[in-house]
Amino acid sequence: MKNGVLHYGDSIKRDGPVLDSWEANWIWGKDNTTMHNWLCLRKVIALQQLPETAGARVAVDSRYYLWVNGQEVIVDGQVKRGPTENDTYFEYVDLKPYLHLGENTVAVLAVYFGDDSKYFSYHPSGKGAFVMEADLGETVLKTDETWKCTRHTAFLNRQALLGEGPTTRIPEEDNFYDARLEAGLEQWNQPGYDDSGWENATVYGKVGDAPWNQLWERSIPQMKYWPRTGYTNPEEFAPYTEKATAEQVQLGMKLPYNMHIQPYLKVEAPAGLEIKMLSDGTEPLHTYYITKDGVQEFEGYYWMSAQALTYVVPAGVKILDLQYRQSGYACEFAGSFRCEDENLNVLWTKSLHTLYITMRDTFMDCPDRERAQWWGDCTNESHMSFYALSPDANLLYRKGVDSIINWRKTEPGANDKCNILQTVVPINNHYIELPLQQLAGLYGFWTYYLHTGEEDFVRQVYQPTIDYLKRWVLGQDGLVAHRTSSWDWADWGEKFDVPVIENAWYYMACTGAKNMAQVLGEAKDLPLLNKRMDAIRGAFREKYWTGKAYHAPESCYEDNGYDYKFSRPEQPDDRANALAVLSGLADESQYPAILEVLKKQYNSSPYMEKYVLDAMFLMGYEQDALERMLCRYQPMIDSEWTTLWEHFAVDRTHNHAWTGGPLINLSGHVAGVAPDTPGYGCYHILPQLGALNEISVSVPSVKGDIKTEIRRDVMAKEIRMTVDSPANTVARIGVPKVCPDMQVSVKGNAVFQGEDEKYQYFSAQPGYTEFVGK
Repeated sequence: MKNGVLHYGDSIKRDGPVLDSWEANWIWGKDNTTMHNWLCLRKVIALQQLPETAGARVAVDSRYYLWVNGQEVIVDGQVKRGPTENDTYFEYVDLKPYLHLGENTVAVLAVYFGDDSKYFSYHPSGKGAFVMEADLGETVLKTDETWKCTRHTAFLNRQALLGEGPTTRIPEEDNFYDARLEAGLEQWNQPGYDDSGWENATVYGKVGDAPWNQLWERSIPQMKYWPRTGYTNPEEFAPYTEKATAEQVQLGMKLPYNMHIQPYLKVEAPAGLEIKMLSDGTEPLHTYYITKDGVQEFEGYYWMSAQALTYVVPAGVKILDLQYRQSGYACEFAGSFRCEDENLNVLWTKSLHTLYITMRDTFMDCPDRERAQWWGDCTNESHMSFYALSPDANLLYRKGVDSIINWRKTEPGANDKCNILQTVVPINNHYIELPLQQLAGLYGFWTYYLHTGEEDFVRQVYQPTIDYLKRWVLGQDGLVAHRTSSWDWADWGEKFDVPVIENAWYYMACTGAKNMAQVLGEAKDLPLLNKRMDAIRGAFREKYWTGKAYHAPESCYEDNGYDYKFSRPEQPDDRANALAVLSGLADESQYPAILEVLKKQYNSSPYMEKYVLDAMFLMGYEQDALERMLCRYQPMIDSEWTTLWEHFAVDRTHNHAWTGGPLINLSGHVAGVAPDTPGYGCYHILPQLGALNEISVSVPSVKGDIKTEIRRDVMAKEIRMTVDSPANTVARIGVPKVCPDMQVSVKGNAVFQGEDEKYQYFSAQPGYTEFVGK
């Protein structure tokens, strides 16, 4: 068991719903359609003996909190609905630690988000419902009409208060809580509470019935919750701890960094005063609390993101304490990077914070405006996680892959949507495919396998990859015919050289598919892949290479179905030329000319900047890459925000994970750590230091932590490099040369393999190895 869930990850069933029989029923109160309807549910059961196991199966549309015998078991349980377009998730919860002989009280607070066409991260069933079942040996705990329920009247909602639905694309809404209305519900989740006046639950169906349909097992852990703690500036409210506010005050409470939180307050106040807890996010959620009389405490229920929270406190309130509780995806900050340039250290750390704040039920674009699983964002986020987070983060990517595959329409009548991998799922009443993000995602499948070695993943994604690639056609010139789909999007910004970008992405996706075919021994698809790749390779340089850059001619933009915003850029595009390099379609002899493009053109948004920098490192121009990185990111480095922005100008969200590409660039290229074979059985450390002389990095690979430190003294022409390599690996290590005739002494189990103008190469076995070059 981990994080309250009996099992998840490798042991779950990914290829379909779990069809085990259930005795339990879907239940709710009499009203199961009102948006943001919070419902209290209770059941008392007697046990004459304790069961050996007590695993419960639980599902709800939409969220639940669980207590057993007054002890908190689950906070913010249930994955947002949408394993397929029709089905629902369920999860296993271990009740055994909370049970005792005699009467046992099970209490649930559940909320139904409601049905709104704006949602980008959740697919509602249309009806709130809760189901729970646990075999307790002598009896079965199961939801039915004997459960007691009542609406929690203190929870208000935007629809009831303002007559309007959500203001953003997310299903959660502002916390509205009126403590005056909780009278009679004090201690409702504790043993001994008298629920005789509550109504009996209404049964709405059996497991498998519409609209909740089949149940798919949750594949990620429950969220991680930290103990409640104080803000970094408690002196802000200190003047009001002994004496009530004389007038309205605004208290700017600071957090260590941008994070998911539930705000907390403890105050003494008369009834009927509104205290606002306002996030500094972009289109964020807020919390509003209306006081009852006397000393009282409150902690928000819906999580919100913030770097600072403003408490707006009216006159007449004595503030006894203000705190917050951090929460987030259950993984650890496991990687690290340090060098002598503090700007780069700050950038790596901000990239980490940006990655983590965009993880919850899914990888998402941002934690406030829409919380949507855009697949271009997810592809970059997964790659970042390999260098920064514990391997538990891989489960979140696998869950995302499960959903984009299971949302496919594969029936013949699906026509233009058949076998399309949608860019945003789960989603409600929208269909979104950004073809170029999906091609990037297909190549990202291979990146995931290279870092994890999970062959079952390759088996899962291979056929959907082939089916999607077949939806594209090549023209008579051997190049890709443009696909527009629902959104013709190449990147934020302008000056896109789309023909070059599109063909490079398609070629990269075919490369990934070909690699996967070879892993699985799938020879049947190789002729098609080879034919298309040969055609693109043969035409790409002839059509697009000008002698100075890759730049599509005007004829490529004529009568080709391009969106109105796609006109031929006057100058070569940095994104297009970077992808020409990364795809392998550019020849090494073209690298110096391409470098000049990448040094002059700054078209890319932070999403594509990651790939531009990748290309500069791949070509071997590491100092130019570092200079471009600092030039583009310096405003974010200098900013008070601890996370990175959606654009290079802070005009949209300021916590967008796709912007964290430098984390990959610094750990994977500057420190030089990356897998050579799937799952890090063989890997390399080939540092690209540029002008840097001191590097320390830890990479949390699936084989264990890989640690290396480098100290170079250019004047003394000396370098010291240490490597700590995990078990069951072979490391290919390049010691950067400090002079042409460098001699290297070795302490540890490493064997010299040769040299070139940049490195002396060694093969190292697991353990600690020290290299000293002079």
